[in-house]
Amino acid sequence: MNFKDLLNMLYPPGVFSDDSESDVQKELVVVANAFQRANDNAAALRNEMHPETATVSLASWERILALTPGPSDPIQTRRQRIIAALTAQGGLSRQYFINLAASLGYMIEIDELQPLKAGSMRAGQLVAVPETCFCWRIRVLNWSGKVVKFRAGAARAGDCLGWWPTDVYFEGIMNQLQRASSSIIFEYI
Repeated sequence: MNFKDLLNMLYPPGVFSDDSESDVQKELVVVANAFQRANDNAAALRNEMHPETATVSLASWERILALTPGPSDPIQTRRQRIIAALTAQGGLSRQYFINLAASLGYMIEIDELQPLKAGSMRAGQLVAVPETCFCWRIRVLNWSGKVVKFRAGAARAGDCLGWWPTDVYFEGIMNQLQRASSSIIFEYI
């Protein structure tokens, strides 16, 4: 049943003409169309309220959560990042960050860098400077980015001999949730 029929049922029988060309019926069509648009908008709003089904409001969700989508990111990836940011409870443990990365599709290892201290280091351990005492190194093990190599004629003097683009979105989420007193170094393998 449509809204025009429902509105017609509100009038007492026989009071107004059922002729579709009558002024009352034309007015009912206009009001019924307005109700239909409001009903459609309400259904769309129900979808936009939840990031799992949102499409139009994705930009608003990302703005609120300080996420920056890539120009070619599919909607599903954008939704996944929003849900990850909303459900992130925060944590200080390495395991929390490993689980968070796994929920985003990354396999990582975390090293807590320690400065050189007499009596606490062993042969073969990585030596770090004192500034790294509150620093984590996150190794992304399953990164599939393309390495860009230096090529004569395509690169200029001073360019790196090789580099790879980082995953800005993954790094953004990790940096946003990191410990307040620490910093993160990302290593893509």
